Amino acid sequence: MTRKLHRGAFRAALAYVLFVMGGTALLITLRIALGGNWYFEQRGYIHPGFRAAILSGAYIFLSKLVTPAVLIWLFVGALLYIGALILTGLIKNNIVPGLLLGVISMIVSGWSMIRVPPAVWPSLPALYFMMFIAGLLGGAFGLFLSWRARSEAFQTSPLGWAHRIVGGIWVAALVSLYGYGAWVRVLGDPTLELNFFKWSPAEGEIREVPTGPYDPTFPQLRASEIEELRTAGLTGTLMFNGNNYSYGSESRVRVVIVMSRGLHDTVELQKPKNGDILYMQTEEGWKAFPLSTPTVSRTLRLTYTGPNVHQTYPSTNITADMGLGHPNAVYGIGAFSWKPGEFQAPLPSLAVRSPVSQ
Repeated sequence: MTRKLHRGAFRAALAYVLFVMGGTALLITLRIALGGNWYFEQRGYIHPGFRAAILSGAYIFLSKLVTPAVLIWLFVGALLYIGALILTGLIKNNIVPGLLLGVISMIVSGWSMIRVPPAVWPSLPALYFMMFIAGLLGGAFGLFLSWRARSEAFQTSPLGWAHRIVGGIWVAALVSLYGYGAWVRVLGDPTLELNFFKWSPAEGEIREVPTGPYDPTFPQLRASEIEELRTAGLTGTLMFNGNNYSYGSESRVRVVIVMSRGLHDTVELQKPKNGDILYMQTEEGWKAFPLSTPTVSRTLRLTYTGPNVHQTYPSTNITADMGLGHPNAVYGIGAFSWKPGEFQAPLPSLAVRSPVSQ
């Protein structure tokens, strides 16, 4: 009986993850890749392109497989298998158990899209559509599971190489992910709160200006950061250009990066060990404020990305070395976008301080 439960439950759980969750992710990804508007509205939607949509969908689904979400999917698949055994034992009819299990699986699969979806839903219409797809696949899975659960081979036959390979790949991915997380904690590099600003020349002391008359994010700079720049004799204005995070250990530090001119060269800026830091692009090179902030040998890398099918203007992307080197620049965080004239824009000039990077 134990062998019947654990082998059949493993097969059912694995099939549920691959057929229902993987199938939902695949169909949603294909819809987006083939031109479907995943926001279900026309305002400002930019199609990412076939290849980008496929890669993004695959990455999101595979990343889910090494998170606690997959344990919930496996648990649901195993419960459905136990339900199939109970229903087929109580009801000898070949059709009724399948219909009942199909309805149960359809409801559970659709509801799970709210909590543990295999793809990202950016709007309520997208969520409802994903629930519909998952419900259909879940219903089909439950319908056929009751028939498969009757099979002695499904219940008791040894697990084949395909099951073992899939299970082994999942375990290896899980160990790698959490091993990397442990490595990051051992290094102790903090989570970086990245804030990006553009500098423009202007008369008077340095100051932050809003992006528009109704800017809800203004101000973003701290008084201590403004004071550091004023003490250095800097003039002009600073405008907020967005923010993001580079995740590390539980501790958190703030990194402010100020640019005014687009660069084709790659720039390396040392990551702070602890304490906040501001990096500024100047005529004399990159400057750090305050100089007393301790840093580590690992760096933040600013790289140039040219115009392509996904962006009209060139940009500066940022990646962080978390102890295993920098990821490919295509996985970097978008920090700045540049219009053609901004590659010759003026730079602020500061005396005395020496560059921290060239």
